[in-house]
Amino acid sequence: MPVGLCLLRRRPDGGGELLRAKPRLSRLLGLSPAALARRLAEDPGSGLPTGEREELLAAAVRSRECGLPLRRACRVCLGGGRELCLSLHMSWVEQPDGSWLAYIACADISQEAAAQAEHQIRSRMYDLLLEHTSLLTLDYDPARDLAQIQRHSTSGRRTSRTVSGYLKSLLTASYLHPEDRRRLAGAVRRAITHPGTVSCTYRADYEDTGWRRYQVSWMSLFDEAGNVYRLLGKAEDVTGRRAAAEHFRQLAARHRRQARACLASARLDLTAGQTLDAKAASRHLLRTLFDRTAGACLQQMASALPEAEERARFQALFSPDALSDAFAEGVFQFSMDHWISTGKGGPSWVRTEAEMAENPDTLHLEVFFQLWDRSFRRLQSTLLDTLTRQDYELVLTADARSGACRAYGPSAGRLPENATCRSLAAWYFQQLPPSHQRTALRKALSLEAVLSQLEAIPSVELVLPAPEGAPYHLRCSPLEGMPGVLLVTCRRLPAGTPPPAP
Repeated sequence: MPVGLCLLRRRPDGGGELLRAKPRLSRLLGLSPAALARRLAEDPGSGLPTGEREELLAAAVRSRECGLPLRRACRVCLGGGRELCLSLHMSWVEQPDGSWLAYIACADISQEAAAQAEHQIRSRMYDLLLEHTSLLTLDYDPARDLAQIQRHSTSGRRTSRTVSGYLKSLLTASYLHPEDRRRLAGAVRRAITHPGTVSCTYRADYEDTGWRRYQVSWMSLFDEAGNVYRLLGKAEDVTGRRAAAEHFRQLAARHRRQARACLASARLDLTAGQTLDAKAASRHLLRTLFDRTAGACLQQMASALPEAEERARFQALFSPDALSDAFAEGVFQFSMDHWISTGKGGPSWVRTEAEMAENPDTLHLEVFFQLWDRSFRRLQSTLLDTLTRQDYELVLTADARSGACRAYGPSAGRLPENATCRSLAAWYFQQLPPSHQRTALRKALSLEAVLSQLEAIPSVELVLPAPEGAPYHLRCSPLEGMPGVLLVTCRRLPAGTPPPAP
């Protein structure tokens, strides 16, 4: 796994020492093994920013006193102005002599942290685009080629001016984009010669702030003879609106594209209270999570959470009123990790992601939901403590129904992707000579036999003969927090351990 591991000892006198560190941790922090050992022994928090150092060290002390693991994201200064964002997992074990062992695992999450910061910046910029709009009103007399123009700025300021020779001036006006001058002049001529309402878009810079896109609409007024004697126009800054429309189009396209890969997805119209679209990986999930109305759909999604505390948090975050209020305050994205009931397979660890946007066609507030299966990521996190405590010959998980296996640690690269309990057992027994012991072990190692024993005892442990060298100690138990998953560890016993009795 892509993590840096180390083992620290806190002596009874308060001093510290490094007992062991994996080379990956040195590479992660850009230090030599000797420099890393010196820093961890002298001051484990020396690489932390000043404002975060004391708080993190205090959290580590609280973790030791409460007997709970510490999980925290923190920044580490690497020198030269460079920083690294780490996911820190730490657990304490008290020793008989009064000392403490600290098992620490670190993973680089700099890219995830940078992506989150970038998203927040883009979200703020998007808010500014929506808020800054301006408007112009025009009153044009074709006979005199005279225009009265009033401009309303975003600050509420209103300015007026009269332009003589307006139609001709459009071809050379510096505030109009050179590529759009003829288009705007042509729209004015069409409004005069073809009575009705004429619209077009153009780019202009009225406030020396750069080119912005405007949409102008002209309405013709007629005299008693049926001739156009006046044009009334309105030009509105639609830069933000067009950006919002493009954002909505991209969001809808991404939602459709990712719907095939996620566990379930839905598109809700909060303004009309309707479910516009819903998909799921199974019919059971589709019936469990979604309904025709938006309110009922959100209620069913919350009801699928088996834990009451998570269910209350989900309802507070994803109720129709909470989503509408958040959008009004400029918050467009939410996410939450939680358990969810998926049917016969038991609960699954998922991440619910929601993003809101206004539909430019209906002006309704819509929310796009996606549920992503995060079981494997949670499984990796759960296994960190196991991997940091001991060196195993083999650490793997097995699906209790199918027997499918996944290996972790150094042995992961040697295990085939399609390995199962049956195929691994067959490979192992091929290495042993025929004997009564091998026959008995074959029965004891079957998935059915192990599951039968686990109904009465918390774990199954066996000493297995090795083709060469000391025997192996195999332990199989349910993985806490992962229903339907077994954790299997195997390590070689010390040299001189007698093999199991025949």
